[in-house]
Amino acid sequence: MLKLADMRKTVFLTTNYFESSLKPLFAPRSLQGRFLYTNFPEEESLGLPFFMDGSYRITNLPGLKGFLIFWNENNIQFSHNSGQLVGPIIVKKNMQFLYPSISQMGMKIYTIASYDNELAILTENGRFFYGTLGLLSTSIFEAELLQGNFDKTMHILDMSDTLHLYGVMVPQPTQNPIPIITISNPHSLGLKLKMYEDGYTYDGNIKFKINITLMQQYLSGKAHDSFISNIKVPSLSTITLDLIDRGLSCIDLQPPTGLISIGCNWAKKIIIRNTLNACTKDILTPVELQKNYTYILEKGTYDPSFNSRLRLDLQDQAVIYDYEELGCPQLVYFNNPWKPVIELWEGSRFVEVVTTEFVLMEKNGMHTYNYSKNVGGANCKSQAQNWTSVMAASTTKNYLAWTREIYVTCHELNHSIPLLWPDLEYQILGGRTDNSIIFQERNGFYIFHLTIVDPFYSYCDLTTSFAIYVYGAFPQRLLPDYPLALLVMLSMLFILWLGYVIPKLSSTEKGRVIIGFFQELWNPFMKREKRKRPSHR
Repeated sequence: MLKLADMRKTVFLTTNYFESSLKPLFAPRSLQGRFLYTNFPEEESLGLPFFMDGSYRITNLPGLKGFLIFWNENNIQFSHNSGQLVGPIIVKKNMQFLYPSISQMGMKIYTIASYDNELAILTENGRFFYGTLGLLSTSIFEAELLQGNFDKTMHILDMSDTLHLYGVMVPQPTQNPIPIITISNPHSLGLKLKMYEDGYTYDGNIKFKINITLMQQYLSGKAHDSFISNIKVPSLSTITLDLIDRGLSCIDLQPPTGLISIGCNWAKKIIIRNTLNACTKDILTPVELQKNYTYILEKGTYDPSFNSRLRLDLQDQAVIYDYEELGCPQLVYFNNPWKPVIELWEGSRFVEVVTTEFVLMEKNGMHTYNYSKNVGGANCKSQAQNWTSVMAASTTKNYLAWTREIYVTCHELNHSIPLLWPDLEYQILGGRTDNSIIFQERNGFYIFHLTIVDPFYSYCDLTTSFAIYVYGAFPQRLLPDYPLALLVMLSMLFILWLGYVIPKLSSTEKGRVIIGFFQELWNPFMKREKRKRPSHR
């Protein structure tokens, strides 16, 4: 939206989009104009006022987002940032300023033409002017070589990553061109540059190399928060290497231009480190795991609705182990606090060990494990999410419900979700806490689905599935603890009683009769044992 104002009245004129052919802007003479914006973050500020001397036509340079040309028969003005700054196009010759604008020359503009970042003006009296990026000049700067390793290619910049590119420029002798790097979306993409001499060509000309480091704008430290776009939303930008004041030349050097995708790098993946597994310890073998190997989910240990409830109405269930997807299961001792070690890979290249927040859930609904931390112990400032609250608010009612798009950290104060239940389990692993999994006393398989939920780690939905085998738990007892303890105690008391009673009985006639009775029962058994023993000669 363009707002034209003077001290007496205000005129609003609008254009819905900036394309190569736009509706003319009609305005009374001698007013100031300025741009208003409807998109974030431009809406936070207005463009600076600029002088308007009547109605203007608007043209933008094809392929260069935000480069606008305002012109009528008397004047021409230019903006390289969608109208935030608008100024006159200066007329120069041989690097000397002739006029601050064409309107000062007393000529009327007949037509203009633009292509890429070049602009040509034809006046009614037949004069011709040419310039680039809004700088009109009749001087010529020449270069023998202008290259970039990003030309006609697309590069991906994932969350918090940096991208290293470079350009090469070889000027002709006695020439001193100035290179310029432009990006079309500075709200999302920031850059740092370094140019230095990098040897000589075979002809003896100096070769300059330009190192280009690209990062997200919010990491550059050079932009105000109101200027930076939403970092959670992927975006695109172009990058172009060109020369300032590059005029007409016999050497046609096309500016190297590339596309930067600020989004998911699809070559990234996560893998669970598996150095100690059931196959390396000969507990299981790959051969048997590939032959439709099945294991049992005991009733009372799993809940197919993923609500972690004790379901005594269910029966034992046999599950086929998917060796092709899971490989050999990792070995985990049941009584040791545990969490998986996650590796980030880009193709075949190891990147790092992931330390940010992630969640996991057993894919068959097994719930015989707990978390070592509760919400209060994790130092949460607001109520933490858990699987119950996430699935209650989601249409997905399984282990796929919790993703990076809906994750909300509890370590920031949030008045909309106050901390009311600090004793609940803290079901998020990684990040700033040392939370871990503790398995109950059960030996067997667990198949986990793991998701990275930190929204600032990557634009990708990084997930994986893996298997573990828990060992070391004692077999379950058939009798409950209290009856078993009572039986042991009674047995010990009976033995103590016999040790006291037998000597007493041997001193009386009745006692000797009882002892003799038990001896008669015992002697035949001892004789049979003697007959079984082999003789030694």
